[in-house]
Amino acid sequence: MRTSATGPRNRRSPGFSLVELMVVLVIMGLVGTAVLMTAPAPEARLSAQAERLAVHLARAREEAIMRNQPVALRVDAAGYGFSVGRSGQWTALAQPPFDQRRFEGDVHAVFEPDESFARFEFDATGDTDGGGVTLAALDASWRVALDPEGRLSVQPARR
Repeated sequence: MRTSATGPRNRRSPGFSLVELMVVLVIMGLVGTAVLMTAPAPEARLSAQAERLAVHLARAREEAIMRNQPVALRVDAAGYGFSVGRSGQWTALAQPPFDQRRFEGDVHAVFEPDESFARFEFDATGDTDGGGVTLAALDASWRVALDPEGRLSVQPARR
């Protein structure tokens, strides 16, 4: 019987071959690239939340007209909520789509130094005094503005 100092020839050494490791690295690279390509950019998330706030402002105006009662939307640094005026008292609306909303991620509202919130109020005819609020995240910001005629604009804020 012949024996070899290195052992039998048909026995593989434990571990992975270089080709197997390269295939795994290529697959991991492709999966990582796919994840990065599908994740929305921070600027896109911020603009989407600004658009969502504008849609809710338009909906609050419509609700004031349909209810024939004043409706307000109050924006603070963390989110916004709706309320309806009845007999001089403001009552929070809690049912969808008027439940309290929180800004997602690191998005927050920015106000003038002497203010801590913004309030948009619509009377029973949908009229308003207008106003605006700036949403910011990282180094980007978007302005949601409402003019007295009820027209909304959403655009990048000037620095």
